[in-house]
Amino acid sequence: MTGCRTLSVFKHLIILLVLLPGLCLAQDARLSLSQDVINPATHTLYFEDKTNTITIDKILQKPNSIYTPASPEQNLNFGYSDSTYWIKIPLTNDTEEPVDRLIEVGYAILDHVAFFLVVNGVPKDYYYTGDNRPFSQRPYPHQSFVFPIQMPPGEQAELYIKVHSSSSLQVPLTIWSPREFHLAKQNESLAMGLIIGCLLAMACFSFFLFTTLGARYCLFYSLYLGAVSMFFLTVSGLGYRLFWPFSAAWNDNAVLFFVTSFLLFSGLFMYDFLAVRHMEQRKKKVVQAYLAFAVLVWFSSLSAPYFISIKLVIIVIVFTGTISLWIGISKILKGDKAARYFTAGGIVVVAGGLLLVGNKIGLFPRTAFTENTLFFTTAIQSVLLSLAIAKHQNQEQEKRFFSQKQLLTQERELVASQQLALHNERKSNQKHRNSFIRQQQSNEILEQKIRQRTAELEDAYQQIKDMASRDPLTGVKNRTYLDEQFYSACKHTQKNRATLSVAMIDIDHFKTVNDKFGHTIGDKCLIAVTRQIVKAKARANNLVARYSGETFCILLPMTTQADALEIAENIRRNIETMTCNFNDIKISMTVSVGIATVSHSTVAGAFKLLDHAEQALKQAKKLGRNKVCVWQEQDPVS
Repeated sequence: MTGCRTLSVFKHLIILLVLLPGLCLAQDARLSLSQDVINPATHTLYFEDKTNTITIDKILQKPNSIYTPASPEQNLNFGYSDSTYWIKIPLTNDTEEPVDRLIEVGYAILDHVAFFLVVNGVPKDYYYTGDNRPFSQRPYPHQSFVFPIQMPPGEQAELYIKVHSSSSLQVPLTIWSPREFHLAKQNESLAMGLIIGCLLAMACFSFFLFTTLGARYCLFYSLYLGAVSMFFLTVSGLGYRLFWPFSAAWNDNAVLFFVTSFLLFSGLFMYDFLAVRHMEQRKKKVVQAYLAFAVLVWFSSLSAPYFISIKLVIIVIVFTGTISLWIGISKILKGDKAARYFTAGGIVVVAGGLLLVGNKIGLFPRTAFTENTLFFTTAIQSVLLSLAIAKHQNQEQEKRFFSQKQLLTQERELVASQQLALHNERKSNQKHRNSFIRQQQSNEILEQKIRQRTAELEDAYQQIKDMASRDPLTGVKNRTYLDEQFYSACKHTQKNRATLSVAMIDIDHFKTVNDKFGHTIGDKCLIAVTRQIVKAKARANNLVARYSGETFCILLPMTTQADALEIAENIRRNIETMTCNFNDIKISMTVSVGIATVSHSTVAGAFKLLDHAEQALKQAKKLGRNKVCVWQEQDPVS
């Protein structure tokens, strides 16, 4: 009988142990808000919604048995997941006064975060936020997701938090009193500002070195430090809060953009700092291919979906670490001392990057160490890279000193040889000096003869030039000279908006004179007419030229239409009253004259003056000859 009772008690004990977790959940142990800083992990439950369709109303209808208790030792870290997670924390205010608390989700790059405070099965407070929502929609202005709650004495409530994100799903939860929250975050901001300030100061100094030394690797290092600083500001949420609070779309891509930026700039720094371009062809092509891929990923970070870009970024991180170590060790084996610091910095930051990646994909728990390891390892790497740059500069300076020493020695040898050559040259110059004086005297005589001969040739050239510009029969300028002067006069007229006139003169029935009396007498008639035209041209700068057979042209600069008409009438009257006597042969002649003028108001048509004058001349012929016609805009008028 005693054995049966013992067996029965043992069975009931086993049943109690099996049902104990469910009973604990059913009893709904609540988290007390009496403390100022609370880690709610021991009271946190979570549920994975793989359909992404459950709302707050539906989740309130679910039993506690669907939830899974969170690990008390670790923060919630679900890695990369397409699911929506619901987090539940039962709360109670077991104090005698109302409590104000701040619920912090300390991961600033979650896409969607919804907060619900449920009292008696009804949502009392609710907020919707996330890193792709405007910063102004946050219930509390902080870089993390912070939700304020207020609970009266003795009130019990359930806290529901709904999270969904394309980034790593980490939900580090802390419950703060406002005072403790502000003190803690003030210290965090101070530490962040100190490290970021140091990184930016080093970036500015490196850029200064680039401007003074012209070393491109200093520029790439400066850009690398700037990108790293912006990456940390973005991950912490400070970038969204301080720099682009109104650009949620940019904030959604900023993390990947700055990650790929500092990876790209670190690769460019390695390429230039370690002089990869001078290494063997195989290594150079591998590094160039890696840089091309990094540039492609850099561009894709602005447009490609997050789940694709993050995989590409992880590949670039692996390539960056592997190639940096490969090239760095190769340079160390060749005796490059600066490469030691570069490689040590690479090892440190690669280790930090791998820990961070493992943290984000869920391989390692989210702790203060794994979350901030890249932050501190990057700071260490920055110091090591600065030492590498300093060592590289020292090496370059030593090379310059050695080169300068060699150049100084070569310069001294060169000066000695030049002095010897100068001594020999002086002796040689003494011998040639007397012959040079004699040669100089001969040259002076020759130069004098050349100058005399040149002057004679210049006079002959001017005479030939003048003859070439004149009509051999009449002695006035020919058509070629007229065209040159007409072009110059038109340009001057257009530039100074002056007045220019042209008179076209043609001898009436001159062919009859040639046919009746012969070309000899006709030529003498041409000469006589020419004299009358030259005599009546009025001013010395008016140009008379033979335009064609029996046609002459007078170029009249700075002459109005009225003055040109007066000159033309004088010519016409003088020739009309003139009689040519040749061996008892008396010949009377008349001329027809066409005039065209361009004034400052019509200066654009200056180059058409000759055509206009010819049209006016033709009109004079039509009107019976022995007339003067002036070209107008419509038709020439007499």
